[in-house]
Amino acid sequence: MEGPLLAVVYDEDTPGSGVGNVLGYAGLCNGIRVRQVRVKPHKCERMPEWAQNAITQQGGFQGDCYPRAEIWNEEKDRFGPNSTSKIFPWTESSSWALSTSTIFGSYSASGYIFDLPSFNKTRARELMSFHRQNRFLDLQTRAVFIDATLFHPQMERFVSMRLQAEIPESGGVETSYVFISTRINTYVGVLGMIQLIIEAIFVIQLSGFCFVEIMQLRKMGVEYVKRFWGMVMLTKGVLLLCLVGFRVITFQTLEKQRREWDEGKDSAEFIDMHHIPSIILLDDNVLAVMSILIYARLFKYGAETKAIAHLYKVIYKSMAEIIPFLGMHPRASRSA
Repeated sequence: MEGPLLAVVYDEDTPGSGVGNVLGYAGLCNGIRVRQVRVKPHKCERMPEWAQNAITQQGGFQGDCYPRAEIWNEEKDRFGPNSTSKIFPWTESSSWALSTSTIFGSYSASGYIFDLPSFNKTRARELMSFHRQNRFLDLQTRAVFIDATLFHPQMERFVSMRLQAEIPESGGVETSYVFISTRINTYVGVLGMIQLIIEAIFVIQLSGFCFVEIMQLRKMGVEYVKRFWGMVMLTKGVLLLCLVGFRVITFQTLEKQRREWDEGKDSAEFIDMHHIPSIILLDDNVLAVMSILIYARLFKYGAETKAIAHLYKVIYKSMAEIIPFLGMHPRASRSA
């Protein structure tokens, strides 16, 4: 972290790119967040007496064990280089932040955090040196996350970056990384206009369904929820509320980031946007399920009004005219 990370972020690594740009293409948004998740130690209860006597005489091993990282055994107390100087507090995450699970453990979105500024390399190096000298990382550390948000102006996309180093209970360090790009301007160009029109039709159709279902609910009362399609529509309503919540959270976070830029804050507070790609993925999945439920209900309405049966007749007559033209037997086509 004190070497390549600071050099890439704070030095002009590409000629003409300017400080704060990564490889000349992406700009760093409001610094970098360093977060660690720690576990509570406990005495090694299952150690044989002969082994404990053998390995603790030298004073190096004090009989403390550091378990696999789980949400329930996460350390949340202040700590520091000694018992009288506990300078590192535990910080709770935002309500929408997501936890992380790997083969080595489960890590919450909270932890012990410090932020590096956007352009002040001297201050960033001082923070790194301070935390290293005061033993910010030790045997209780189970994972270290380095989060940053980059903006790619040419593609108009945010890039959520996470560098991750895990220290499993067996020892050693396992590193991994995640880069997820998120489009911020959805309705751009011809394809964007087509998507906007389709979504507008979707909203109009959904509004019509809601009106019909509300009328049925007023008419049937409690009997409405006892029907299969009543439960389907209630499920769709819950999914709709989830969808609205996802959109609002994403909009608020993006607007907060844009407001920081408009105010010209070079060293503004770090804004955690790593959860946005996950929210967008959930948004897409919920929208897919809602589409299935809505169009299933559409076909149900069609069957009730015999519109689907009429459509089948039109298709059959068209096929009956086309098949003889192709030289196929009508009876074979009918059975097919």
